[in-house]
Amino acid sequence: MDTPSKILFVVEGERTERLLVNRLSEVFEVSSEIFAVRGNIYKLYQAVKDDPFSGIVEVLSEMTDCESDKAILANVFTDVFLVFDCDAQHTMNPDEAHSMTAREIAVRNMGIVRKMAGRFDESTDPERGKLLVNYPMVESFRDCDDFFDMSYADAAVAVDSLRSYKNHVATRRLVRFHIKDYSPTNFSDLIRMNVFKLNKIVRGSFGACPYGEFLSINDQREIAKKESDLVRQDSVVSVLNTLLFFPLEYFGNANGFYDKVLEMP
Repeated sequence: MDTPSKILFVVEGERTERLLVNRLSEVFEVSSEIFAVRGNIYKLYQAVKDDPFSGIVEVLSEMTDCESDKAILANVFTDVFLVFDCDAQHTMNPDEAHSMTAREIAVRNMGIVRKMAGRFDESTDPERGKLLVNYPMVESFRDCDDFFDMSYADAAVAVDSLRSYKNHVATRRLVRFHIKDYSPTNFSDLIRMNVFKLNKIVRGSFGACPYGEFLSINDQREIAKKESDLVRQDSVVSVLNTLLFFPLEYFGNANGFYDKVLEMP
């Protein structure tokens, strides 16, 4: 008998991430486990840097003393997804807040995200996993007034305002809907909206693209590069949620899955 597919989601530890991952797993009927790093992408980056010859699951196991966490990592997974916020405003030490501008910090951090994306780029390889970065953070999926909102095309956050982003998102109408109540249609709308936004960030056009083109533009290194360019040129981060691409990453266009979600003819 074949071993059932099981997915590992590595998250930072925030409640919103857990709720969103759990609901995605329920709606798309996948078996998953969640491991919380309890730290941001830069904490993981340092751990990986300190242990460059170990696979991601081994690195994660070294980061925790919790037996229940280690038990999760002991499972056999068919796919590993690393779900992290860009956190472009993150400072490595207290002095940076005084010695570097917010733009300089964000540019440096985008470079780290690009390095991480280059290393963790294959979900089906448990030694690597696939990095899914949310800009500026996971709450980006709620930065709209409906499950598909055309204004999302221009949603961006000034680098100087990144620390108050959660407060901004709390004013949007989608916050009224609890994640546990999201339907398959709701998720399809959110996924389609973010694919449209990805297309705009990478190619300049807010709109749908065929599956083959999605595979080409859905490159975390390229996304991080485009975001870095925006920080350098305009001191803004363009809002994008790539955790929502998980179903597209996992199911692809098998049985027309992508085409149905994107409403492709």
